[in-house]
Amino acid sequence: MKKKFTPLNTWIVLTILLFILEWIMERDITFLNTTNLFFFPAGFFLIIGLFSLAIYSGSFDFFHYSMRKAGQRMKKQNEEDYPIRPLSQSVGTVHRFFITVGTGLMVICLLALMGFYLFEH
Repeated sequence: MKKKFTPLNTWIVLTILLFILEWIMERDITFLNTTNLFFFPAGFFLIIGLFSLAIYSGSFDFFHYSMRKAGQRMKKQNEEDYPIRPLSQSVGTVHRFFITVGTGLMVICLLALMGFYLFEH
């Protein structure tokens, strides 16, 4: 069965919903309102995506390993009984989804901002 929550499908649905929300709230679709409305969801998706990318890259593996090992010593557990899996392997590749959706929303935001300064301002 095909995936339903692909980045493209999510981006299209969010774009349509945000334009409908803008039309309901403002009774008009303008470049400035589009920029303001698209910025926050784009920022949310990009922050989540970039944070998970930093974890996926292995930046926090040694810190995670040290904390788990210290926790096992404090609990006086045998270290061989519970192998420590690196944090970067635990996260997976979910960052691609969030970065793709966030980038698409940010592109719309920036295009609307350029339209505002070129045509309305």
